Amino acid sequence: KPLLDAAMAHDRVEDIIVALEGCDCEFARRAVRELEQKSPTSLRLTHELLKRASRSDSLQSCLVNEFRVACRLLHSHDLFEGIRAAIVDKDRKPRWSPATLAQVEDETIAAMLRGDGEAEPVFPPWPRAAWRGWRARLETDGESRMDERAQ
Repeated sequence: KPLLDAAMAHDRVEDIIVALEGCDCEFARRAVRELEQKSPTSLRLTHELLKRASRSDSLQSCLVNEFRVACRLLHSHDLFEGIRAAIVDKDRKPRWSPATLAQVEDETIAAMLRGDGEAEPVFPPWPRAAWRGWRARLETDGESRMDERAQ
């Protein structure tokens, strides 16, 4: 956990990767290899969504931010390139555009975070009584499942 806390404290994905590269452990090496294979645009977007979520005062605002990005990603090169590389051609060699983190423009990230004008989801308040009933069922179901596994 201290390794992740230190790495994720950085404001840029590039700096997170450098911090991980500076660690001499298998976890950090595997994390860097994994990050280097991902879409640079998606890495920047995910990092920004995580930063916004850490400052958010509600789950609703986090879900709206993710909805906006998801709608924009549906029209992006990297979504289709990722599908091509993983499912269609199965070569596992996506050609991201842009190809590097340094080439991802701040305005691209800002535009994706603004969304594409789709009607955003609305979250009506959930009555406290419904929440208490749902939570009680969840806790009861969870306990009975744990009892079944123990047997």
